[in-house]
Amino acid sequence: MKELTSNHDDLDKRLAIFFGLGAFIMSALVGLERGYSLEGFLLQGVVALIFATLAGWAFGYWLRGVLKTQEVKESVPENVEVRVAKSESLAEGGVVTAPVAETVIEGEAKPAISGQVVNFTLPELSPLDFSSEEASSEEAVAAK
Repeated sequence: MKELTSNHDDLDKRLAIFFGLGAFIMSALVGLERGYSLEGFLLQGVVALIFATLAGWAFGYWLRGVLKTQEVKESVPENVEVRVAKSESLAEGGVVTAPVAETVIEGEAKPAISGQVVNFTLPELSPLDFSSEEASSEEAVAAK
C-alpha cells in the first residue's frame, strides 16, 4: 500500500540542496570573473555552499510550516476507516476482519508417489514420427 504524504514534507531538504548548489556555481562564476587562484575557488565555494545550504534549509523549514497551516483538512466519510502506517499500539495497527467459518472441501485423494521414472514424450512430437514422415515425403517428391 502506498503511503500518502504531503507535497511539502521534504521542501526544506530540496530548497537546501538547490540553494547550496546554486550558490556554489555562482561563486565559481564570480571566481572565474575575478581571476581567483585554485585555493580561492575552493575556499569561496565551500563557504558559499555551507551558508546557502543552511539558509535554504531554514527558509524551507519556515515555508513548510506556513504551507502546512494553510492546508485544507479533508473530512473522512463515515464508512471509511483511517489506518496508521506506523502505529503506536497494536490496536491502531491491527487489521479488522470478519470472522470466517471453518470450511473444509473434500478433494480427491492423490495417489502415492511411486518413485518410478515416467516417460513424458508427447506422441505428436516424437522424433520417430518425423523421420517416417520425411521419408514418405521424400519418396513422394522423387516419384513425381
